[in-house]
Amino acid sequence: MLVELQEGTQYLFKNSSVGLLVVIAAILGVFAFPIIQQLPVISKDLLKQASDTKAIVDIRNSLLYTAQGVGALTAAFSIAMNNTSRWRGLRLLLGEAAFILGMIVIPISNSVWIAMIIIALMGWGAVTQLATMNTLLQLQVPDILRGRVFSIYLWALQGIAPFGSLLVGWMTQEFGLTNTTLLCGLISLGIIGGIQVFRPDIRGTTG
Repeated sequence: MLVELQEGTQYLFKNSSVGLLVVIAAILGVFAFPIIQQLPVISKDLLKQASDTKAIVDIRNSLLYTAQGVGALTAAFSIAMNNTSRWRGLRLLLGEAAFILGMIVIPISNSVWIAMIIIALMGWGAVTQLATMNTLLQLQVPDILRGRVFSIYLWALQGIAPFGSLLVGWMTQEFGLTNTTLLCGLISLGIIGGIQVFRPDIRGTTG
């Protein structure tokens, strides 16, 4: 098992276009996706109104989760209807941009309707980029190594996500939601944006 894991890791180092997709997944798992877990904080604190009651906050929270679901469902339908290689690179770029920019601008939203639009775009971006990265990995990795490489990718995305949740939760408690989302958004933008700028081949190698 260790030998097979080593072979999968070596493949990622030798094929940097695939390896960088794993790096992007790790950044999303640590800094980006845990922000979605803060929707109750957004509902209660960021969108706080003087007339708030528990029922109003609960309704607002439900609206944000509904918006996220609508965005995710829209992404799933759009990908199912058109998953040609021609649009995969652009779709990956747009999905990352929608989610990361949503993280950066959500702190300045002062209306539940604006927040719903932003959260819907983030839901669309999350599903779009994940589905596209999954497709790119499945198509580029040889059959004999696909399971090993994909397991490393899933570990990078989900295995370290609990640590990301702990980090984002601690940052929110210590520095507030506004500073946390802005900082995590800028970190994600800097690293993932840099990869996209300097290594555009990660989104255009499937032919």
